[in-house]
Amino acid sequence: MGVCYTEKKSKPAEQSAASKVLNPNANFNKTYNPNSIIENKSNSTIVKKISEINGDAIRLQNNKSCVIMIMDFSSSVSIQECNDCSIFIAPCSGSIIIRKCQNVNLISASSQLRITDVVNSSFFSFSSTPPAVESSKGINIGMFFVQYMELPEMFRKAKLNIWTNEWSQFEKFGNEVDVKYCSDHLKQDIITKFSAGFNDSYVSCDQYQFIPFEYGKSIDVHN
Repeated sequence: MGVCYTEKKSKPAEQSAASKVLNPNANFNKTYNPNSIIENKSNSTIVKKISEINGDAIRLQNNKSCVIMIMDFSSSVSIQECNDCSIFIAPCSGSIIIRKCQNVNLISASSQLRITDVVNSSFFSFSSTPPAVESSKGINIGMFFVQYMELPEMFRKAKLNIWTNEWSQFEKFGNEVDVKYCSDHLKQDIITKFSAGFNDSYVSCDQYQFIPFEYGKSIDVHN
């Protein structure tokens, strides 16, 4: 018996419910703790450990060819103008907004994931609401899959319910949006790109999953 995904149809940008609820500039206009800003880095592996963020808002901007690991919980995350980066974001109680990025791999958990003006990038996400994809091409979406010892506590602090995961129910806003589901081959390739950060942070990709394996809405087809 097979399983197939259902996805929501594209909507005109002016009818975007996400746009009405969330100002696309909201995360970028905040005041940030200097320790929660990573910007203008290149060819680096950067790890923010438990208790280094402690629920603050995070800004990642203008980074190139970096592996960035945020192991602590946060209130919101903005990612802008990052290219050729692999980024892990521990549970975030609010929104993750990523825009104007290319060739980024993002593994994240949040209440909301919003992708705008992004090209050739992959997202393995836990999202309490359907991810919103706007004005983006070459987007691959899969389910959050990594584990580490403090992850359950980070979910608790971010007040995310592991049983409410809408990662597969992405909404496309605009007619030129190109989104598809991640393949197993792509997942393995991305794990390799994260290897330095995973090793430094004691992250594993074992079969055991703290988060229930969830396709969102799915239907069984003929045998």
